[in-house]
Amino acid sequence: MDKSEKFWNKLSKTYDKQAKDKTYKQILESVRKYIKKTDRVLDFACATGLYSLELADNVKEIHAFD
Repeated sequence: MDKSEKFWNKLSKTYDKQAKDKTYKQILESVRKYIKKTDRVLDFACATGLYSLELADNVKEIHAFD
């Protein structure tokens, strides 16, 4: 395992907790205005999938990759 992989593995343990801030909530509110139940969403660079998981019930399907 290289240094970068070790860094991201360590960060991922607390990433979601740190990411759920004011901006996170604003982004979700903004996105929800533009999506509908019939939409297919592509979430690229999704990290832990935090946004994808939050929005999954609002769309037909989500494809997420990091």
